Formats: sequence, structure tokens, C-alpha cells
Amino acid sequence: MSWKLKGSYFETCSCDVVCPCTASLSLGATHERCRVTLVFCVKQGDVDGTDVGGLTVAAIADTPKVMSDGNWRLGVFIDAAASDEQAEKLGAVFSGALGGPMQALGALIGESLGVERVPIEVQEAARGIRSGSGTRWTSRSRTSCRTDRRAASR
Repeated sequence: MSWKLKGSYFETCSCDVVCPCTASLSLGATHERCRVTLVFCVKQGDVDGTDVGGLTVAAIADTPKVMSDGNWRLGVFIDAAASDEQAEKLGAVFSGALGGPMQALGALIGESLGVERVPIEVQEAARGIRSGSGTRWTSRSRTSCRTDRRAASR
């Protein structure tokens, strides 16, 4: 199975300043728990021949102060606009089942809160990014980065 995604990614968390985990997961958050939102806006993408471009995925985690301690609680939200096939393929990528960055985090997850399909709105502007899904979550970030991730067939 292989995949390739291009788009934008941003994250935001409950730390008071820039999240220490961006330097190392073994540095402590500024509070007893870190609540982090990772949003992936797939502009173009393919997972095993299925087009997933134009869809958004958000992973929301509740972690201990030191993320490398593990026992993360993680939930994933997939864009409601995704077909069943697209949602299945994106779920495989963002669960880590198809390798890549999310697979590396797998050992840290103590409780999977499941996957939901919800409408996701992302607004990118010069001053930052705002995302949310109704009453499920709202987050803001002043940074983003471009992604171009690939995983080879297994």
C-alpha cells in the first residue's frame, strides 16, 4: 500500500508559549496536560489509487505533561465530505497503519477515542489559521507548514 499527500498542516496546543514538544517530546508542557490539535488540509493526495484531495483530517490528543511518557488519548476527525472509501483510506494513513509519521506516534497512544466524520472548516489567512467543527472543537494557530509525505508499498 502506498500514499502521497500534499497540502498544509498546522498544530496548536494548550501550552502558554511555543510548545516545548516541537523541540523534543521529552520536554514538559507548560501545564499538567497538553491538549493538541493537528490539522492536515490535503490539497492533493492519493492513497492506494483513491483520490483524497480536497479533504481535511484533524487529530486531537490529550497527553501527559511529558509527551514521551505515553498514555495519550487520541481522537481523529475526518472531513464529512469524504466518501466511505476516502474515509477508510485516510483513516489508515492517520492511524499509522500505512506507515509514516503517525505510525511513529503509535507507541505513545494509550487510548484511542475513535474516528468520527464531521464537517471541518479551515480558514487560512495572513495572520494565522483557524479550524473547527461546530461544537466539537475550535483552534487557532499562527503557523503552518507545507507537507509532501510519501510512504512506499509494504
